[in-house]
Amino acid sequence: MSNAKSLTIQDYPRIRGMIQIKRQMVLLPSVSLGITLALALTACNFREDKVKADATPAVITATDLHYQNVNDKVIAPYCLGCHAAATSNSGGINLETYAAVEALAPQIQSSAIDARTMPPANAATLPSSAYELLKEWLAAGTPQ
Repeated sequence: MSNAKSLTIQDYPRIRGMIQIKRQMVLLPSVSLGITLALALTACNFREDKVKADATPAVITATDLHYQNVNDKVIAPYCLGCHAAATSNSGGINLETYAAVEALAPQIQSSAIDARTMPPANAATLPSSAYELLKEWLAAGTPQ
């Protein structure tokens, strides 16, 4: 004889509950994996967030590539909040003069252009026009 028990209508709620539990056991890891992947993918773009897109991209000409223009549009509004004597020269870096900025050009290139670690996350986002101006000015050899 068979050991199988025949099912009755009274067994239906119990079986239905078991099926729902199994569905949840399959669904939870899938949802968890989806959330984890979404977070991981958005975290990969953290550097891109440091440069805010402008409505209209700036056209940079050779006449724009001089210290006073870069200071007015990039350094003063986005760097001197931390890197000035009045703010204790954060990181031991002072960017108040052309001589200081010129001497630190390799560090500025590395941190603001290449690694995009400047400005830091807690500071104002650098507009793409300011980023491009700084990048082009540094590439041109920091003309005064």
